[in-house]
Amino acid sequence: MQTLQAEGLVRHIGVTDMPATDLAAILDAGVPITTAQAQYSLLDHRPQTKLAALCRKRNVKLVAYGVLAGGFISDVWLHQPEPTVRPAFPVHAGEDRSV
Repeated sequence: MQTLQAEGLVRHIGVTDMPATDLAAILDAGVPITTAQAQYSLLDHRPQTKLAALCRKRNVKLVAYGVLAGGFISDVWLHQPEPTVRPAFPVHAGEDRSV
């Protein structure tokens, strides 16, 4: 990515769902990370401790996703029927794929 950045093909480098320890190691190696994206919601505050502190210290922008817990704490699911379960790969539906 740094080579692509040096060639002008990539402007910024970002990461997603990376633990603070891994991000620190990458930053220490000289990789110029601009943003770190993490699931951070009213229900999930895990990035608030180590990751947020590291981002503040190293000038990396923290971008949150899933802030409403994927709609779980919104009214999206009110009065909706139970979801149906369907196979991830319909081609294998009905096959016993257990080991």
